[in-house]
Amino acid sequence: AANGSSEWIVLGSPIIGKTEGAGAGWSVAISDNSAQIIIGAPGDSTKKNEAGSATPYRWNSDNLDWDLAQPLYGEEKEEGFGFSVAINGDGNILGVGAPSGDDDQGLAAAYVY
Repeated sequence: AANGSSEWIVLGSPIIGKTEGAGAGWSVAISDNSAQIIIGAPGDSTKKNEAGSATPYRWNSDNLDWDLAQPLYGEEKEEGFGFSVAINGDGNILGVGAPSGDDDQGLAAAYVY
């Protein structure tokens, strides 16, 4: 194993949803270098009722934990933003899907940092 152990170990602290019923972890993606991760939470109600969110984090090797980056939020009630997430190898382009977005037509968007 990469960690020199024969067991899986948690990398940093577990990431918990921001609101009850958020569904954090519904979708998860990690960059090729393992320095960025994005967590989809399609039921997150931080901005609107179940609009959803996709939250990127960056690995902080100084404190051995994940640092919150700029969260992305759905814009419509019950949009499901974050139902699917993807991240490119370098960790600077994110893809997020919302199956009920755009008046239930569904939408997908790419974001660059």
